[in-house]
Amino acid sequence: MFKRFTSIVLLSSFASTGTAIDITTNEIDRRRFEITIRSSKVLDERVAQSKTLLPALDACEPLYPKFESYTFDSSQKLNLDSSEENNTTFVFTQTVSCHDDPASSREPTHEPIVQESKLSDEELESITRANTISYITNKLAGNPKLAYEQLGEEALIHKNYADWLQSITPLRDSIGDIVALDINKITIYRNRGDAPRQGTYVAADFFNRYSKIPIHCGYLVWFQNASGAFEITREDSGTIPQEVVDQISPDQLDEILGQFGCVSR
Repeated sequence: MFKRFTSIVLLSSFASTGTAIDITTNEIDRRRFEITIRSSKVLDERVAQSKTLLPALDACEPLYPKFESYTFDSSQKLNLDSSEENNTTFVFTQTVSCHDDPASSREPTHEPIVQESKLSDEELESITRANTISYITNKLAGNPKLAYEQLGEEALIHKNYADWLQSITPLRDSIGDIVALDINKITIYRNRGDAPRQGTYVAADFFNRYSKIPIHCGYLVWFQNASGAFEITREDSGTIPQEVVDQISPDQLDEILGQFGCVSR
């Protein structure tokens, strides 16, 4: 019987933009499937492949999936006008076969396992606070090249520095002077089973204020790589201008902040 599974996930990055991801599983024959990801933003190939793991397990159940070849195609036209629709198309197709023997199956390839950090929680928290303030300051008001160098592959929407800089320039030009940079919460994860790479992750929740944008909040996820350095693997944030804050109720504002993943102010 022909099988088809589809799910759509919407993720907000900024107040006026979002990423739509559609994942579809189609049966090629009795024990082979194609899992296709369509995204409104370009994804790193490894990140896209990792998103096929759960659909592969569902499609092959009770057998075991083996990840074979994959193809991808992307077209991106940078759009600086947030009032226009996103015109990026990214399509990633992974072929999966199903097997009785788990030894013949494998998950998508990731980097070698990184040992758990030897740093104490207090040291990790101190480093993460400093790194987060440095990244946000350089990205929005300082030297953006230094901020770009702190991004890992998983966090990069644009592959090269020029495109990344062009994508953040509208926010840099409109946000105004720094009023306050607050790191609300630090959460440390050591060798979590559901992490894409084993090792130490540290999440930093922030809530910042600028002279023209009263709310800029979200979180960064840092990963300590094999060299011992920290890189950003995920960044989610949102901005709310003053005119919007003035027109909505406190309950509505809290709801919006919750959608951004922002912790309490």
